[in-house]
Amino acid sequence: MTNKLINNLLIVLIIICSTSFFSLSAIGSGQKAFELAGIVLIIVLIGIHLAYSKEKYFRQNFGVLIGLIFLSFATSVLMANFSRDQSISETIYAQRALFYYLFYFLLHQLKIDTKDLEKIFIGFGIWYIFIYLVQYFAYPKLIFDALIMNDRGTIRIYISGLDYLAVCYFIGIQGFLRTNKLKYLIFTLLNFSIFILQGGRQTIVLMALLFLIAILFSKRVKSRTVIIFLVLLCSGLVFFLFQGIFKEMFTQSQYDIGKGSNYVRYRTIMFYLHDFSKTAWAYITGNGMFSSESGYGKEMLRLYTSKGYYLGDVGIIGMFAVFGIFFIIALLGFFIKIFSIKIQNAHFYIKYMFIGVLISLATSNSFTESAFICMLCGLLYILDVSHHQVVNEIPAQIQENTNT
Repeated sequence: MTNKLINNLLIVLIIICSTSFFSLSAIGSGQKAFELAGIVLIIVLIGIHLAYSKEKYFRQNFGVLIGLIFLSFATSVLMANFSRDQSISETIYAQRALFYYLFYFLLHQLKIDTKDLEKIFIGFGIWYIFIYLVQYFAYPKLIFDALIMNDRGTIRIYISGLDYLAVCYFIGIQGFLRTNKLKYLIFTLLNFSIFILQGGRQTIVLMALLFLIAILFSKRVKSRTVIIFLVLLCSGLVFFLFQGIFKEMFTQSQYDIGKGSNYVRYRTIMFYLHDFSKTAWAYITGNGMFSSESGYGKEMLRLYTSKGYYLGDVGIIGMFAVFGIFFIIALLGFFIKIFSIKIQNAHFYIKYMFIGVLISLATSNSFTESAFICMLCGLLYILDVSHHQVVNEIPAQIQENTNT
């Protein structure tokens, strides 16, 4: 019991470090120190377990794919040194977030109970709601070093750790569809309201669409008509409460569509696909992540400020430009494995979540962010455990407890 508690506390600490303590303004430069501390903690714990533990571990279905991630890490570091004249140490530091993929192997070594891990994720999701609302009502005073924009009829705030809110959202959906209890629907809508406050058009539409998909494909829902009516009724209430935000988002969408090929994201994609790499080998190795202190970093800063060609705006294209083809193969491998692996019905919320992640790849570079990587590794570990229990029928009664 003591070891279990200690292991769970270590997991909580690593997740906090991955978010750089939620970018709390008061700790300033200590944010990066927290992120690095999480990496050191993971490496030390893995080393201790490799040296002293003799336990047998169940199959790591995603181990090879994570190996490809680290191969892309190495090749991109070398290419940044070769073609961009950025030192190896600068590139390693710039790409430090990828070290959090080691978290996957640590979870296997600690053999964390999946229910405990889900509770930890839910706890972080609820905590995110709290800190988001605190920052929202405290604005313009900055409590967190978050990306904040005052447009689209709302204050758009992006604080590290949003991914755990998404996990809560899909767990809430599954709980509602399993039990038809109103408390799960309220919890789901509470999570959804934060997405609305952020004003992300694609996120809002995607989350709503995935909710309806979950209803339509649920095996436990007896009256889909009643459930959909209830959801639409609640959605109407949400729209009424946030109608100003929705109107602003619609206006912005119409403006962006009118730009056509002049839309900045389209021009950014064309640039990173055709003009960014200085050698054809970079399409295999990647160009490496830039350091703000290097000449490469200053070149990227000029590109950002003069043309608005942000790597983070073009999702998978940006990740391809930085880390190369091995990284992209790994990402596609993740999705193929996630959607094909046999798991317990209780964990189907993970597949619904990754439908959303797959769709958002066009505009998100989350696979290179430490907070998301930690969450990703946790969900991959849950899938491994779930698959192991399905294959070995351990325990049989869990299979009967279908959620969706």
